[in-house]
Amino acid sequence: MPEAFQKTGSRRWRPVRWGADVLRAIGRGIAHLPHHLPHHLPHHLPGALVVASLVTIGHLHFHVLDAIDSYAFIGLGNLSAMDVSANATHPEVAVVVIDQRSYEGYYHERSPLDRCQLWADLKFLYELPIPPKLVVIDLDLSPPAKKEEARSTLSRAGCQEPLNQLLENSPRTTRTVLMEPLKLKDEEATKVINNWKERMKAANIDFGEPSLPFRYGLVIKIECDKEKLAAKAVLAYSSRQDGNCLDLPTKNKPKEFLINPRQYITGLRPVSALVLPSQRDLLSEWPGFQRPWELPVVFFGGSYGDDDTYLTPLGIMYGVEVHAAAYMSLVHPANEFSHLLGFAGEVGIGLLFGGFISFCWRRYFAMRFSHRPWKRQISPFFVFVLGGALIGLVLVTTFVSLYLLSTSDYWLSPIPIALGMLIESFFVGAVHEAVEEGHRQRQGLVRWLDKAHKEGSDRFQEIVATELRKHPEPRRTLYQRCSYFIVGEIAQQFKVREFWVALALLVRRVTFFTLLGYALLLIVTHY
Repeated sequence: MPEAFQKTGSRRWRPVRWGADVLRAIGRGIAHLPHHLPHHLPHHLPGALVVASLVTIGHLHFHVLDAIDSYAFIGLGNLSAMDVSANATHPEVAVVVIDQRSYEGYYHERSPLDRCQLWADLKFLYELPIPPKLVVIDLDLSPPAKKEEARSTLSRAGCQEPLNQLLENSPRTTRTVLMEPLKLKDEEATKVINNWKERMKAANIDFGEPSLPFRYGLVIKIECDKEKLAAKAVLAYSSRQDGNCLDLPTKNKPKEFLINPRQYITGLRPVSALVLPSQRDLLSEWPGFQRPWELPVVFFGGSYGDDDTYLTPLGIMYGVEVHAAAYMSLVHPANEFSHLLGFAGEVGIGLLFGGFISFCWRRYFAMRFSHRPWKRQISPFFVFVLGGALIGLVLVTTFVSLYLLSTSDYWLSPIPIALGMLIESFFVGAVHEAVEEGHRQRQGLVRWLDKAHKEGSDRFQEIVATELRKHPEPRRTLYQRCSYFIVGEIAQQFKVREFWVALALLVRRVTFFTLLGYALLLIVTHY
């Protein structure tokens, strides 16, 4: 039976019925999903294909969507609050860092770093009962360029040579990779540094280039270059490079590889250099106890100050942590992910967004076109549902994309897809659903008019009058329109005893004018 002839019941329970109708509408939409899916799928599929195609072309050819995806990482990092964990599940790299407390307490906030303290910390690592197989030092250990500079710090002047000898005489089972010294314009300084490098290379010590590339302010990928610090570490640790980009022929080698975000969480174990001095005397007392830094690979670097910090998918990391994660991403490269499967996944995301947006618009117009005032008042609820659920879907699909990224070296693009489908749904989908709802209501009206005509002229006239009341004569003048918007519509609902509808309208009008008045007040007082 049409809405015009349903019993309205007591107005006292109208708010309860409003909520029940909303839940019923949502439940009805979900229950009818298998029936509506074959009907709506052909409508949303072209839009999803177009949006996914544009996103794929933008990614693989023009790279115009990298900024959106890059800053989606920031949101993930903030929402998940992930950091390098001391309780990593399967760590393979110990990241020994000179943190702020170590820098202040043991290194006395000196720059360049106190060579005597560096000698002591590195000696501790090299002389572990089970020495590491690889030590990567993300610090510039080159000697002072001028004798005057060396004499200015007695500790540095006295310990640079012992530090050099420690590096040269490190255990044969331990390979060492040093950071490439910073380039200087002074010819004398450059000559001193080059001589030191040749000395270190003669001791089978490698040097790696430590710079990290930024992409829209983030460090996500790094060049697949054998001269980079992480690549040098991988090559020094093992001559076999099965599966990573370093093993590919030059013509097939990608320019960059992804620093897998998962490695920050599962592959690294951070250790503060602050604990090393206190542990020296305990090694003999507890020979069987495994220390957190006793791993096959050790990265040693600084994590103090803000000079060597980088924004990553999981927040701000120090350079030594990024290099260690890059190393792990080469040792355990993500699996290849078919771009065709990625395209299919993006089409699926597009259909998901398109179908949900279509459902919300369909229920909105069904309520909005109703002759019942209280149904028209709750119709905006579906717009809020659309906004909130769309944000939720973006978060869910983004986390799914992050999981695929951590396992398959491929990042689906839920945010560009969501934006594309939202635009498509606003310009095409909303109009389509409005036309569909209008067509459904018109067909229903025709059927009931035909039935009423068979029941007699009185019944027919009653339905016609009801339909005419749904669309009152429009206000023609500006004054009539403004007065109707401000108080006329509220008064009309009071007149027909629709008190809850009038109250809802009053709340909306008060909210509207409060926001408008406050904004104007701020504008006036600002000047």
